[in-house]
Amino acid sequence: MIQILILGLVQGLTEFLPISSSAHLAFLEQFMKLPYDPISLLFLDVMLHTATTLAVVVYFFKDWIYILLKRRDLLLTILVANIPAGLLGLFLSKMGLLTELRHPLLLVAFLMFGNAIMQWGENTYIKYHNEGKRFLKDDVSFWDGITIGLFQMFALFPGVSRSGSSVAAGFSLGLKRYVALQFSFLLATPLILLGTAYEVYNYVQNYSDVLYVTAPNFVPPLLILASAVVAFTTGMVAIKYLLGYLTHNKFDIFIRYRIWFALFILGYYFYSMFS
Repeated sequence: MIQILILGLVQGLTEFLPISSSAHLAFLEQFMKLPYDPISLLFLDVMLHTATTLAVVVYFFKDWIYILLKRRDLLLTILVANIPAGLLGLFLSKMGLLTELRHPLLLVAFLMFGNAIMQWGENTYIKYHNEGKRFLKDDVSFWDGITIGLFQMFALFPGVSRSGSSVAAGFSLGLKRYVALQFSFLLATPLILLGTAYEVYNYVQNYSDVLYVTAPNFVPPLLILASAVVAFTTGMVAIKYLLGYLTHNKFDIFIRYRIWFALFILGYYFYSMFS
């Protein structure tokens, strides 16, 4: 039971912090060797992603109302900027590559690549700030949004981090820290909604009829619900923490954590090979 709740906790925290939720879930499901049928675990993953989707919608509900009523230009920017990641995600899913990308050595490589993007974003931001240029900007232009949307594509590689890459892109464009952070979350909302809807549709089409027939070791429904509530609650906390922390601090603590996490994955991978 505690393992399933831990997955909910990890999903809620890591979905929004720039440390990659996909890398953490991929590793933990291998590390904990959960005694449940893979079909049942797939359903759990879908429900946890649904919970964190609700968290980001609820947290930014007022912002979305404002955008829908008064900032149609920003709405268009957000929708268009999500097209590249949406198309790449659909391609990787159709080709069956999403599972292959979860190999431990690839997780390590993607974690380090994500660190490079985040450090680049910080360095560029500091350069702009020290040069005293006219920006830092307090609004996102159409082409700023498209550029950030292109960087969001890296989120499909587990370990890179969607929030890390998109916020770093915002920093590199000279956006103020809070503006880059807020836009990153707003940009993520349609992508997360569509991704979750696709996961639910895919699950219903392929597995729902056989879940409790072929999966005797299924995760109990009440435990799935409890884990989803944990994911939603911790997701709300993580959003608030990240907005507050990165408005005044750099990526450094997250970059260091990602290095240690990558080393742990690497050590566990080689230990498993030779033990």
